[in-house]
Amino acid sequence: LDYCCSCDYLNVYDGPSTSSRFMEQLCHSNTSHKEIQSSSNYMTVLFRSNNSEVGRGFRAYFSSLLDQNT
Repeated sequence: LDYCCSCDYLNVYDGPSTSSRFMEQLCHSNTSHKEIQSSSNYMTVLFRSNNSEVGRGFRAYFSSLLDQNT
């Protein structure tokens, strides 16, 4: 991600679309070892870039947990 947080960033939403509840915006200064948990089995990640630089990009890991109440 670029060093300009308004240029390149990820927006994370708690649901199946960008109209779901906004959870967090991630950019170069706050992406390291960040854990975000959704309230359901949906999470939307939106990547925005101004295309001014080509860099290493980002890496994300996703996992799911079995609901113990079912």
